[in-house]
Amino acid sequence: MLAVICLGAGKAQQPFIQEIKASGLTLIVIDRDASAPLIKQADHFIHESTYHSKQVLKKIIELNLPITALIARTSGPALDTAAVISHRPGPPREVIFGGRAYE
Repeated sequence: MLAVICLGAGKAQQPFIQEIKASGLTLIVIDRDASAPLIKQADHFIHESTYHSKQVLKKIIELNLPITALIARTSGPALDTAAVISHRPGPPREVIFGGRAYE
């Protein structure tokens, strides 16, 4: 099953998380807050700050899932993490920043 990563599990990510779940894709959520409102929707939860790109990437690789897209409705240092994830080895993927898709 193809997987989608969502940076964050707060209210700002809610429309993306709902759409991913409705589509039947595997959802990987990354958030430092273990009580973030939408974590329960995730198939896989990475409990890590989105500011820690190396640690996040290591945990993503450990999941060993076919990731097809990354949702990053965020700003600041978390965007560095989105860039690190999007440049990991593997097949081409789609990256979505704030609701717009970039290949």
